[in-house]
Amino acid sequence: MKTSFYYIAVNDNNEGFICEAFSKKQMRNAQINMGLSWERYESYEKALNILKCDGVKLKNASNVTNFK
Repeated sequence: MKTSFYYIAVNDNNEGFICEAFSKKQMRNAQINMGLSWERYESYEKALNILKCDGVKLKNASNVTNFK
């Protein structure tokens, strides 16, 4: 069984995004905005804490693990 990861990105408006996926390739297939700089984390809680510590409000969280 594959392990999913949590990717976070922040846009120019200081809005945060979290995406659960197995890889960045899967995110591209799901048409996630790859123009943002995405960083990978092992857990949702860690990703959310990174955003909170940087003073970024979470705008959207998505799960694309069902995309091929």
